Amino acid sequence: GDHGVKAQGEGWVLTVALIEGTKLAALDSTGFSDPYVVFTCGGKSKTSSIKFQTLNPQWN
Repeated sequence: GDHGVKAQGEGWVLTVALIEGTKLAALDSTGFSDPYVVFTCGGKSKTSSIKFQTLNPQWN
């Protein structure tokens, strides 16, 4: 899912939650963007779903 990413190591755990973006830049000719997020931690990457034609995406 798009809820985030969890990484852990010896004696630690990191959890990052993807919730929303606000007031993003309009990069499409339509005046909107198609935002997504790429999480990278410990050499591993995870890509969220794309939220089409919005400047205020929500993944929660």
